[in-house]
Amino acid sequence: MDFKKEVGARLKELREQYGYNQKELADLFKSSQSAINRYENGVCEPNLETLVKYGMFFKVSCDWILGRTPRRMEGVRLSDLNEEINENSPFYKTLETAIFKIMDKRDGIQSEDDEDDGDNN
Repeated sequence: MDFKKEVGARLKELREQYGYNQKELADLFKSSQSAINRYENGVCEPNLETLVKYGMFFKVSCDWILGRTPRRMEGVRLSDLNEEINENSPFYKTLETAIFKIMDKRDGIQSEDDEDDGDNN
């Protein structure tokens, strides 16, 4: 399969998986139905901006759209590190603490460490 057709097939797969028709997706991307059709049929390639829109909207990597990887999302997954990190390792404990602090800040919860950092006049 040639490059344009492979990219087009993946774009069509994403659109159909999420239940959009070409017109609906074009409206969301501020594009035209004919442009979406041309991408999906391998007539032309999406530009970089459009490629990034697809990746962000459908939560997939641009590398997957381009056929460079079989994984839809790239990056490190904690399950990939399972053999290297166990619950007793210092790295795991540091990572776990950092994740909980981020979640607490997001949820507006002040941690005990943050309370200790306040001014004690």
